[in-house]
Amino acid sequence: MLAGSVTLRDGTQVGGAVAIAEHVRIGTEVSIGGKSGVIRDIPDGKTYMGFPATDGTQTLRQWAAIRKLPGRMKRVSRLAGTQPA
Repeated sequence: MLAGSVTLRDGTQVGGAVAIAEHVRIGTEVSIGGKSGVIRDIPDGKTYMGFPATDGTQTLRQWAAIRKLPGRMKRVSRLAGTQPA
């Protein structure tokens, strides 16, 4: 979904179910992952994903860290001698 006056430059690839806020400018050769929410301009040659859409590498690192949280919480509880809630 494109709102208002969105500017898409040459070579931009937009995945399915992406929402782009009004007055946002998307640079040349940009890739936007599916189901992303773009609320700020994206510079040339970048890959963005997530909501709000951020740099693809950063987003993937955040998702990987989130998947590891339950195991890390259990380990901290064991080290502290407490039981997880």
